[in-house]
Amino acid sequence: MFVLERSELSLQIPNCRIPQSMYRFLFSVFFLIVSVGLSGCDVMETSPEDTDLLIGVAIPQTGIGGVIGQSVTSGIHLAIQELETLSNLNIALAFIDTRATVMGTEDAYRQFIGMENLPVIIGPLTSTNTEAIIPMLNENDIISLGPTSSKQGLSAQSENLFRLSLTNDRIIPTGISTSKANLDFKNVATLYNSGDAFSVASNESIVDELQAYNDITVVIQASYSAQEGTLLSEADVSSQLDNILSTTPPVDAIFLSGLSPDHDVILP
Repeated sequence: MFVLERSELSLQIPNCRIPQSMYRFLFSVFFLIVSVGLSGCDVMETSPEDTDLLIGVAIPQTGIGGVIGQSVTSGIHLAIQELETLSNLNIALAFIDTRATVMGTEDAYRQFIGMENLPVIIGPLTSTNTEAIIPMLNENDIISLGPTSSKQGLSAQSENLFRLSLTNDRIIPTGISTSKANLDFKNVATLYNSGDAFSVASNESIVDELQAYNDITVVIQASYSAQEGTLLSEADVSSQLDNILSTTPPVDAIFLSGLSPDHDVILP
């Protein structure tokens, strides 16, 4: 049996046609992000003197998503080492720990929106948290650049929201056709996190795509619920996995949609 996982927290570069003006904007913001020095994880109360641009960073540094947030921070450090000579601007980053929760993300965005001369916020990492702050972006006309959120349809809700990842509807069809060609599964199950916006949308896209194949049967769809920022345990998914493994006919593959911490519990 194969387990094919779909996780939100991974950075992807879109292979799509974007207007040249949009490319210039996104890459200018990107180079601003990666060409700055880090000053710790405490929010800066005011824009420092002699700073050309102040950028907010709203990602988790602690909690369940802290490891992922720290990886994003490490990526910024690496980019700085390679690209610091490309920028002649004096740029400061202000960090707020979102604790990988909706409440923490909303609090971080409120604080950043209240700061003077802060036009761009990097974050959030997940689609659930991104959905929560879209009204703030629209009301306050501030730009948010998401490194990893990938639920389809979110960017259409705000002209101030930009994301670097391909969305579910762009990734899943190719993923299924490629895995089908190599694994030739016939009877499949899906397992997804019903408490997470990305996971629900991912499962819907997976099922829709699988049902387009005449020789594939979705035998069972199972779900568990784990809010972002809460720890999933084996007990939370044991009955669902037992149901999947006892189906008739037996399944050849399981399509898993969840956050990265979920996978750490389920896949072993």
